[in-house]
Amino acid sequence: MKEQGNGWIQLTDDSFFQDFDGNFDNKIFRSSTGAFEHQTYDTRLSIKYAISGGDEYYRFEGKDHCIPPGHFMIVNPKETVLSRNLESRQTEGLSIFIAESMLKEVIQSHRIAAFHIEPFYPDDSPVPHFLEQITPAGDSAFGRFIAGLSSGPPQYSNWEELFFELSCSLIQSQVGYWRRLHLIQAVKASTRIELHNRLERARAFMLDNIGRPLSLDDISRAACLSKYALVRAFKAAYGMSPYQFFLSKKIEHSKQLLRLGRPIAEVAYQLGFADHAAFGKRFVKETGLTPSAYREAVS
Repeated sequence: MKEQGNGWIQLTDDSFFQDFDGNFDNKIFRSSTGAFEHQTYDTRLSIKYAISGGDEYYRFEGKDHCIPPGHFMIVNPKETVLSRNLESRQTEGLSIFIAESMLKEVIQSHRIAAFHIEPFYPDDSPVPHFLEQITPAGDSAFGRFIAGLSSGPPQYSNWEELFFELSCSLIQSQVGYWRRLHLIQAVKASTRIELHNRLERARAFMLDNIGRPLSLDDISRAACLSKYALVRAFKAAYGMSPYQFFLSKKIEHSKQLLRLGRPIAEVAYQLGFADHAAFGKRFVKETGLTPSAYREAVS
């Protein structure tokens, strides 16, 4: 193990904690490992980013999480986190740990600035809850920030400045999530978080099946919620029903296909509409234009 600058630690094998002082505050670990397994105790909030090679595996709170290269996951503070590389080939990744004091400082600075936020705190937690979801790094400014760190220790005037900017980007990335949690109707914070996780499951299910004519029964089963609970919570969090969300995403996708010059009937079939007339009616309702008029306008 060696340290480059302040807090940047390069790991080469699974024995790296033998001489580690146990302080995770504002540290970045870059690992390059073959097959290994290690359990970390008393962890801080962390971000796991898989750089290259095989997938990175983590287990906490009884669940397994597989992070493919180019993806990251925010992990809220846990008592234990088991990290694994199940493949023999070399896998590279980053584990970034942010101090609780840094998060509190950034949240306070944003509360008094023009960019106003309302973090969501779970029951009896001193730090807010962050969305634990495996996400492509290229899909957000925060993800691109994380990916940029994989090239090595960045040039900052001091280490605290880097972690302050990193924390600002993290906080800003969570505003929509916290807003949705505040809108979900439930007494306990942990219930709101679980409801949101199930809504995200429903949302992902719809996006993964954009070409199918899904029913509300299909979506509610994917979310493990009753139809009534799904519709009520989804409308509160996203401002529309699951059915409206699903149709709006179909229309968004249809625009891409129309710009590519695909025939209208083919687009309707590919997106699971009964026929091109049903597709056209929905397209007009969403956009104010017929599919053919839209294609002419963007061609």
